[in-house]
Formats: sequence, structure tokens, C-alpha cells
Amino acid sequence: CKLGAMRTRVTYVKIPCDDLLPLEEATLDLDTDDDASGEALKALLTKNGVFSTGRGNKSTLDAQHVERQLGDLAKNFDPSMLDQEAVEMFPLTRPCDANGHAGVYFYLDDVGVLKNLPRNTRASAIGELCGHSSPFHGDIYVAREKRLPGKDRTLVDFKLSDASSSSKWLQEARAHNFEHELAAQKMRDQMGEKMHRVNLADGLEPGNLRGGEGEGYAWTQTEGEVDVDVTVPPETKAAAVMVKIGVRTLSVAISGAKPLLETSLLAPVRPDESTWTIQGQGADRKVHVTLEKQIEGPWTQIEGRGA
Repeated sequence: CKLGAMRTRVTYVKIPCDDLLPLEEATLDLDTDDDASGEALKALLTKNGVFSTGRGNKSTLDAQHVERQLGDLAKNFDPSMLDQEAVEMFPLTRPCDANGHAGVYFYLDDVGVLKNLPRNTRASAIGELCGHSSPFHGDIYVAREKRLPGKDRTLVDFKLSDASSSSKWLQEARAHNFEHELAAQKMRDQMGEKMHRVNLADGLEPGNLRGGEGEGYAWTQTEGEVDVDVTVPPETKAAAVMVKIGVRTLSVAISGAKPLLETSLLAPVRPDESTWTIQGQGADRKVHVTLEKQIEGPWTQIEGRGA
């Protein structure tokens, strides 16, 4: 709602992990000059330390639980990472024409699984309705963000009634996500011939765009996108994956371990329009990241200067 010419109030919802506690509405006041995107709520939750408590301190950390979650990467796990306040935005639905370009996002503790936080049954049920089978842990916050093409990202109201299983967006969420994935796969298939991989040391081949490989990853590109595949252990679960996309940075990690890939980027991308999924089975298990270029055109390499 509008508070005046200079301020806007946006509603979001908290889903407590404890089923005995009711869902709560909360508000965020934004000035005209403030960042009004979902990052503003992320910053507020981080500042308030909403995920700073939990059962994941060093003295109570369950080594077997960490090993179950991280597999072979457990040996590189740094327990001090659990002391860091980190809020993850998880997309329940992606912005698209059908939902008015308004996506719905969970805000959660990005190492909640490693902290062995209790399962949030109500949030997990919402995630299941959206097509996300992995459970969610700890307290969860829900907000809606509108991302109109060519305009700034803006938080809009998400109220208690929106958390109901009978709400329109939730009833249509699975179909919208399925359509989004079909469209993305169709685009990847159509551009397959242009995403020819060549060695970084070679020149550009006629009709193809440069790609390449690095330690544990490979990348290809089209005129408008860069696709990065990062190899992960066969048992890796989506809930344990941490992907951070900045305007000029990319990081892919398994919760609590050192990043598998951490690099600056050659040119700016659009984090809000970039996506990631986990694909493949066994030895082919990988995290697939699609980066949306801000400026169309070929990249000669993926790493930025000084990487």
C-alpha cells in the first residue's frame, strides 16, 4: 500500500517451523530511493538476524548428518560457515506472462539443512504444490516480486490469504513452472548447434560461438545467454546447492563446503533473469546455470579480468 508520495509498505508472510504457531503477516516500508526488489527483504532479514539461531553450532553439529548431505565434499566442510548469516531466495514460481510477471519466493536459511533444522511441514507442502519435492527446513518467509521486462524488480503484497492452498497462484504454480521449463528447454534445443564447444586457445569457428572448460565445469553460449555446467557428486540434492549470481560474479557451492566454482564474469549479466537447475544422475549429476547477458554478443572467455 502507498504511505505517501515517498513511501510504500509491502506485506510478506512468515511460516514458522513450529506447526503450533500461526502464520504471520509482516510489513516492509520502502522509500522511493530504496531498492524495492526482493533483495530489500533479503537485506532486512539478514540485518535482523532471523536465521542466526538454530541447532547448527559447532558443539552440536552432527558429523554423520553433514556427511549424508555433502558426501565426499564433507571432508572440506568448514563449520565456521554456520556462524555466517546468509539468506537464500528460493523461487517457488518464476515470473511469466501467465502470472503477470509476479514470482513468489521463499526466504530461508541457506545452511538450514546442514544445521539439521526441523522440517517446516507447511512450507514444504506449499513447495510440493509448486512442483518442488525437496523439503524446507526452519522458519520460512514468503514474498512476491514483480519483474516486468525492461523495468526494475519490485516487491508487491503477499498476504495470509495467498498462503492458502486454494489461492489462485498456488493452484496454477505447477503448470506455470512446467511451462517455464518447457520453454527454457525448447530454447536450449533450438540453440544447440550454436552452442558448439571449442577450446579456449582456439579461434572462433565460423558459425559457432566460443565455449570452453575449466576445473570441474564447462560453458557454452548463445548471443544472449551463457550456460554453465558444474559437476557435482552423484548424491547431491537440490536443497544443498547454493548458487549466487551477481552482475559480474558467479558462485556454485554445496552448503557448508568451499565453492566448486567461484569466478568473476567477463561482462555483466542480469541476475534476476538468470536461472539454475540440477540435472542428470550418477556420474552425470551437474548444476546447470543459465546467465542472461545484459548486452548480446559473443564472449571470448567466461572469466573476467583478474580472475
